[in-house]
Amino acid sequence: MGIQVLTFAIMGVAVPMSRISNDSLAFIFFSMLLLLLPSSQAAVQLMNTCVTTLLPPSILPKLDFIEGFPTTASPWWLCQRCC
Repeated sequence: MGIQVLTFAIMGVAVPMSRISNDSLAFIFFSMLLLLLPSSQAAVQLMNTCVTTLLPPSILPKLDFIEGFPTTASPWWLCQRCC
C-alpha cells in the first residue's frame, strides 16, 4: 500500500512538471508510462530506507542440533531417507 502511494505521489509531482513543455493528452500518457518504472524504483528505495531506519535489527535465535535433527521439523524426503 505504501509503495503504491509513494509511486503515485512521485508521478503526481513529475507529470505536471512535464506538462510545461507540451499539453497534449498523448504526451501526458506517454510521460506517465515513461515515469512509472523510475518512480516505482524510487518509492521502493524510499520505503526500504524508512523501514530499516525505524525498525532496529533483531538477533535471530540459533538452531541447536547437537542431539540430532528432529523428525517433526525435517522435510518429508529427509524423513524417508533416514527412517
